[in-house]
Amino acid sequence: QAGRCFEAVKAATWLVARGALNLTVFTSAYGLVGGLLPILVLVPSYFHGDIALGVLFQVEGVLGGVRHSLDFFVNAYSSIASWQAATRRMLALEACAGLGPPPMVPLVAEGSGAHC
Repeated sequence: QAGRCFEAVKAATWLVARGALNLTVFTSAYGLVGGLLPILVLVPSYFHGDIALGVLFQVEGVLGGVRHSLDFFVNAYSSIASWQAATRRMLALEACAGLGPPPMVPLVAEGSGAHC
């Protein structure tokens, strides 16, 4: 019995560690690629003479603004996942304790013909 419980705890810990590693790798890669990719894409056009240096930096600034807007979702993912996990744990605890939410009371008496 204790061996099975330990294996379950070990498996859960492994899943949490693996998820944290995946999140960290993605966040780091996003940060590195997001800063360098616009420059790496635009530099050949600059050296070919298709765009001026000012245009290169203007486009990089615009893409930086878009990236900054998307940063919210990347940075907030771990907080949202933690909130969701805590909520699920609380709901499971309520279900185990038999303290679920109160039953829903209809707003209108049945048979009155009114629909919500």
